[in-house]
Amino acid sequence: MKKYAALFLLSALLLLAQEISGGFGLKLGDTFDKNKAETSQETGTGDMLYEVVPPKKVKYFQKYYVMITPLSQKIREIWGIGYFTTMEECQNNMDVLVLIMEKKYGKFEKPEYATEQIRLKRMGDRDIIIKCTKSFAGGDLYLKYRDNTLNKTSKVERAEIESKSIDASAL
Repeated sequence: MKKYAALFLLSALLLLAQEISGGFGLKLGDTFDKNKAETSQETGTGDMLYEVVPPKKVKYFQKYYVMITPLSQKIREIWGIGYFTTMEECQNNMDVLVLIMEKKYGKFEKPEYATEQIRLKRMGDRDIIIKCTKSFAGGDLYLKYRDNTLNKTSKVERAEIESKSIDASAL
């Protein structure tokens, strides 16, 4: 009987947790107009990161970015980045942010592999990652919403683009 009660309670909690759709008024999977980007930069992996002004800002973050699939232009990641003068300040704000987000999405976990301050929430094929990273100026707070299916699509689309500029006979 206790097992059934626990399963019922767990099911009820899961139903209360909202699905991960995006953040800052931006939605994962929506088409993104690159002309609306403030700036863009190429990452070390060859992906493009677009700085945006989101419809809804959160006081912990000064910069907002999206990553999109290269051909279909779908938003696959949404980032907020905040800058703090100390790691302690970053960690304190991260702790508050995690508590706020757990009310909406349910319990966040600390991944076993984590060597830094990081919390993760996975629902289906989407994740939310919250972390503090030591920086030259103190600590940087990251909040990332990620669609793993669209990240895979992005790699396929990028390979399609790259294949047009590479002589396959050389491989």
